[in-house]
Amino acid sequence: MTTPEGHAQAPSTDPPLGHFVLLGPGELTVLPIPTGSVTVGRDDSCDLILEGVEVSRRHCQLDFQPSGWHRVVDLGSTCGLFVNGSPVEDADLQPFDRIRVGEFELLYLDSRTSPDDVLRVLAPQEQSDLPSLSPPEQVRGSLRERLTWLTLMFQELRSEDELAPLLDALVDELFRQPACVSRIVIVSLDERTASGLRAVKLRDAPPDHVRAEALAPYMPLVRRALEEDQVLGQETPLGPATVCVPMRSHRRTNERERRRYQPGNTRGALLMSSPGMSLNGEEKRLFQILARQIAVLLSSVKLQRRATTDSLTTLTNRSQTEQILRDELSHSRNSRTPLSVLLIDLDDFKAVNDTYGHEAGDQVLRDVAMRLRCTLRLTDSAGRWGGEEFLAVLPGTDAFGAGMVAEKFLHELRATPMGSHGLSVTASVGVACNPGEAPASAQGVATLLRSADQALYQAKESGKDQFALFDPARRQRTLERTQRLQLRRRHRRAPVAWLVCDQRDPAPLPLGYTSVGRDPASDVCLPSEGVSQRHGVIRVTPRGEITYQACSIGGTVHNGAPVEDHVRLDLGDRLTVGPYEFLLTGEPVSAGQKD
Repeated sequence: MTTPEGHAQAPSTDPPLGHFVLLGPGELTVLPIPTGSVTVGRDDSCDLILEGVEVSRRHCQLDFQPSGWHRVVDLGSTCGLFVNGSPVEDADLQPFDRIRVGEFELLYLDSRTSPDDVLRVLAPQEQSDLPSLSPPEQVRGSLRERLTWLTLMFQELRSEDELAPLLDALVDELFRQPACVSRIVIVSLDERTASGLRAVKLRDAPPDHVRAEALAPYMPLVRRALEEDQVLGQETPLGPATVCVPMRSHRRTNERERRRYQPGNTRGALLMSSPGMSLNGEEKRLFQILARQIAVLLSSVKLQRRATTDSLTTLTNRSQTEQILRDELSHSRNSRTPLSVLLIDLDDFKAVNDTYGHEAGDQVLRDVAMRLRCTLRLTDSAGRWGGEEFLAVLPGTDAFGAGMVAEKFLHELRATPMGSHGLSVTASVGVACNPGEAPASAQGVATLLRSADQALYQAKESGKDQFALFDPARRQRTLERTQRLQLRRRHRRAPVAWLVCDQRDPAPLPLGYTSVGRDPASDVCLPSEGVSQRHGVIRVTPRGEITYQACSIGGTVHNGAPVEDHVRLDLGDRLTVGPYEFLLTGEPVSAGQKD
């Protein structure tokens, strides 16, 4: 059997054990899943043929499980197998999972899920460029269709910014007829709280439920629902008829998965109360699928936060802060608005760790991060830059405004001692401003950070516990000074004069000191018994004056006269060191050539 899109399927007289909905532009296509093991690929021998460039000849295989769902196994495909955006080798599928095979995306439905209901929900979404947070008119009637729509919406969205409006849409739909829910509490397990639970979303719940301690009565019900993996009902503080739907983001497919730690795993429950609420078996099943999609979204947000947040201070980490700065710099250029940064470094922080220990130092860093966060606006960003350094990004703020923010932050640090030891901590702040013309590139970011770092160095040089604005004129003076020092160093090693001798190669005399002796470490090594280990030192001053300082008694003759202490040398002078007779010249020529 061949589909209108050119995807073929082996004919079968048995009822299908599930369906795939082929997603993408154009008309949605439903592909029945036959009985037995089903191979998917572009080879003609496969049960489900997908003709695509990125599809392997035998891409994956579906095996029916006693649970009523399928298990998908990668058959060594070239481009890999993806379930809900994550690469897998094998995974137990659940309804509404999305499988990517090459360039094709398939929505998995089990045998109890009607593909007609899904098509009725998906068709309006496929025709729109932007997902809507309200269901289309044709699916607002039955609770089953609305739960299907909500499940597909949670499957589609994965970012933290979309979490709050999506949960609001979920609650709004459950409060409408025919569900008629009166109270909702969504909780997740959290060992850091006193009750072991944390409220994710509340609607018309008792006011004290915002505190974790008030959620303790729900723990036995949530634990039992998760263990039995069933929708349970029980009287709770939420109401006499409370429905508890378990949430679990990760599926444990085998014993190895049970033992392995899964980062970002989210477990919890969807608690609903309604005096006249009665759910049939299909609605309970859809609620469980929906609860799992909520847990998957919460897990995705948790992993995203973990990847972009510093665990100690809860500020953004360096990579995320740098990305924020890059985005804000691009916006500054496009909108022609200023952008300022504060580079903050705690003064003498090493002494805190050495005196009071790293635990006290960690507490100081947390307190500093909290005060920095309280100093900034909601539109500003702050991140831990590394060690005891922090970076604040202030969009739409010029240098004067950034200086006021820096002074306010320093005042907050001085106002109250920090940590259990009551430590007085100060900081130095470097302020740099981009007027809105820097290119949105790595070079622009690097230039702004370099300017803030130079301003921070200036604040440290001026006595610490203060801020300094970046001064372009000071930067130019620093650059010129650096160039002069580099030029001076190069000239310092350039030869000013030469000691030429017929017995060895010419020896250069640069600015500074040049040692002469038998020691191999000497600048002018003379391997002879008539020369001391450290025979003498020749000094060349910046004015061009050359002097010889004798370090041994006897053995050195200047123009025929013995040298006892030191003597001034001029070009053309002859200096005898042991058996070696040198001529002081301005160029590296031999004594014979000079004569």
